[in-house]
Amino acid sequence: MFTLALSGGGLLGAAHLGVLQVLGEKGLHPAAVAGTSAGGLVASMLASGVSVGAMVAWGQDVTEHPWDFFDMNTHGLVREIWPWDKAPATGLVNPAKFLASLINLAPAVQDIQHWKMPCAVIATDIAQMQPVAFSPVSRLAPPGPGWRVIHEADLLWALGSTMAMPGLFEGVRRGQALYVDGGVADTLPINWAHQLAPGPVIGVNVAPTHPVSGEGMGIADILSRSEAFVTKELSDVQNQDYLAVVVSPPTEGTPFFGFADYLHLIQLGRKATLAAWPEIQRVLGAV
Repeated sequence: MFTLALSGGGLLGAAHLGVLQVLGEKGLHPAAVAGTSAGGLVASMLASGVSVGAMVAWGQDVTEHPWDFFDMNTHGLVREIWPWDKAPATGLVNPAKFLASLINLAPAVQDIQHWKMPCAVIATDIAQMQPVAFSPVSRLAPPGPGWRVIHEADLLWALGSTMAMPGLFEGVRRGQALYVDGGVADTLPINWAHQLAPGPVIGVNVAPTHPVSGEGMGIADILSRSEAFVTKELSDVQNQDYLAVVVSPPTEGTPFFGFADYLHLIQLGRKATLAAWPEIQRVLGAV
């Protein structure tokens, strides 16, 4: 028995699908899954019973027709510049169509209480400066001070929160709270995965970890690599006490909105998993 921990990384999260393909071909299926940002979206779909094949096909549709899934937050940006009686923008892009389409892959699962396996999705209440885990599993203990576990939530709340990279995608307002991407709190949630089903953890870090030229980097790339830096620093501190193997597809050089690289990213996930296979066997055989 093992659990999965899936990192954030925007479109780079396509590499998660390649990892899942190989694990399935090897006859390995997780007992539980935790994820953040792009990894949180994949984790939720796994926990909702969506097949990897269905996720791959859906993702290809998104990358081939992104204009059908995302809208620029024009009205919100106007309110940001000239404030009036309505709330200002919390992100440049409105992902409402994207989220509705994703959730529709498993229309019977509209809230986290209906997930079919133990799952946790990480976000951050940036207004209260509080890290948050969305999970229906009641026995979860926060790994550190300040954490809040939300046990009842609709998927639009949980998934909209975990993917809301600050400044890029719209955050989720609930009362006094404003939820954004969990990458600023714990973008490779190995600790949460271990709690969901104690045992070895296979972590997948799709965030770029090696130096690249800054010459062609834009706003989204800077945000993505900033999250990647936090990933490395937090992971070194938080996840050192767990029996885990981390698969790291070499995603460097892929632009944040590199939709044409979607199938290539899946292949990177496959190759990285096959390269890590001896270590995965060693870790899974240690229990």
